[in-house]
Amino acid sequence: LFPACKVFREVTAFANEARDNACGVTFDDISGVLELFVRGLSGRPLNLESGEEIYTDTGTLYLPARVARLTDRAQNFRLFKAMAVHQWAQAYYGSFRRGLLAAMQQYPEPERALQLFHALETIRLDARLARDLTGLHLKMGELRTALGEMLWPEQWEQKIARLRAFEASAQDSLALLAELYEGGAPAPICYQGAMFPERVDAAAAASFSSARSRLR
Repeated sequence: LFPACKVFREVTAFANEARDNACGVTFDDISGVLELFVRGLSGRPLNLESGEEIYTDTGTLYLPARVARLTDRAQNFRLFKAMAVHQWAQAYYGSFRRGLLAAMQQYPEPERALQLFHALETIRLDARLARDLTGLHLKMGELRTALGEMLWPEQWEQKIARLRAFEASAQDSLALLAELYEGGAPAPICYQGAMFPERVDAAAAASFSSARSRLR
């Protein structure tokens, strides 16, 4: 009787777990497919690992152990793919320029500045994906619509036009960060994840050290 009583006391959590099991997708289920997909995008192998945070150090894409935010498995698989694509795009389109960590330290609240920079980079990367991977970009937009998320605040509309230009770079996001810093960042969207420039720097240093050792 004790397990049954526990279920009755935690009926909401039990129902949520049952729903997640029915429609959720696990990293182990789809990591092989996503690894091939990302290799096709980048032209080189990238590691995929499961972790507590969604981010990239530019050599490895870290994705959640399970995704169950949407109502069916197909949509949750698309969300997994969108997360992987966005992390790949950060590396491929140059979000992690040299000195990014130092640039954030110039602001009174570096973490807040990084969150805003990440939001601006998400807008820039979405514009690049709209040009280079149009079909995939449309699917990513459908996910935001299904979850009721907005990519940017309406009051940003005029200022972010420069981020949609073909030649836009992370430097444009840094310049715009200075203009928008006082207003703060919008809530992150479903595939955005987090940014850890210090982990990118550490991974780059380790890669350089390994390459130097092989050369010797």
